[in-house]
Amino acid sequence: TYTFTYNLPATTPCTNPAYAVNVLVQDCGCPSVAITTPAGLCNDLGTLDLTTLEATTEAGGWTITSTPGGTNPAFLVGSTINAIGADAGVYTITFSLATLPPPGCLPSASENLQVSNAANAGNGTDLQVCNNSATPVTLAAQLSGADAGGTWTVTSGTPDSGAFNGAAGTFNPNAHTPGDYTFSYTVTPAAPCAPDVETVTISVIDAVSAGIGGSLSLCNSEPTILDLFGLLGGATSGGAWTATGGTPDAGAFNAGAGTFNPNGHSPGAFTFTYSVNGNGPCINDS
Repeated sequence: TYTFTYNLPATTPCTNPAYAVNVLVQDCGCPSVAITTPAGLCNDLGTLDLTTLEATTEAGGWTITSTPGGTNPAFLVGSTINAIGADAGVYTITFSLATLPPPGCLPSASENLQVSNAANAGNGTDLQVCNNSATPVTLAAQLSGADAGGTWTVTSGTPDSGAFNGAAGTFNPNAHTPGDYTFSYTVTPAAPCAPDVETVTISVIDAVSAGIGGSLSLCNSEPTILDLFGLLGGATSGGAWTATGGTPDAGAFNAGAGTFNPNGHSPGAFTFTYSVNGNGPCINDS
């Protein structure tokens, strides 16, 4: 058996790939031990019936004559090699004639079989985040058991400009438009293993604001009912008003309408608080 290796130059940081071709030269007067070179296997669902590699019609059997390092090598079940969950690397498989050939004839032939690790993009966990959070989300933190070295892309929703950093795998929710944004993590393994993809959805929730409070001095002869919302700036609707300082005269304060009637009211200082409940991870504000 003669082995010829074809090498290709690669650009740093990639390594130079090498491809080996085995050529078996035998005496045609001898029984044939010719076999073909196997395609690689992935160790997720990888099995191969080695009889499909036999180019000879002679009776014989198969053995695994060398394995890569590890504690869980591939094994044979009859003439089928089972590489499911097996150590990745190069295995040497050997076909041997059932009957020893005449002197000078080859009794066996071997080929190398490459077993590659399957890709694992992990299991994703979705996340809700408030759009007043100043801490960027590390998307990899939402994956468990994922292989390193994959790539992040946006697969649903359109993040605000600059919010998503694919190279770093981060998403900044601060002041971001509310909505659901789905990101895919793809791990591309060595052939023949297929890429694996997992998704993570980040739901951006709008932060609530009770606005910016104010104060006002009124004369108790003022006939106009005061709209308390007018003393707030930028408040989220849907909150509730309560009297938190002083005791308004009966009927003067309307919590449902958010109004206060100063006309004929007892003099004094009265404080009213507007409170808004936050949604999801967003905190309440008042």
